[in-house]
Amino acid sequence: MAKAGLRALTQHLVMELADHGIRVNAVAPAVVVTPIYGAFTDPAQIDDKLTAGVGTFHPIGRAGFRLTLRQRLCTCCAIGLPG
Repeated sequence: MAKAGLRALTQHLVMELADHGIRVNAVAPAVVVTPIYGAFTDPAQIDDKLTAGVGTFHPIGRAGFRLTLRQRLCTCCAIGLPG
């Protein structure tokens, strides 16, 4: 699903379900390092190559990592940040 579609769906669900006390969140990271990149480049160079390409347009200047994403998602859910 495209990120714009995910955002629109999330906003719609937030409005529909708010009266029932149901919160809705979505996660749409930009670029996340996954094993698939190993099929295209040397695994030891994945971070350097992605950072060089992503750093120009990504707000944090680097690619994300699955563990970091999982930790942040769990933290947001635990403290109840709204989506």
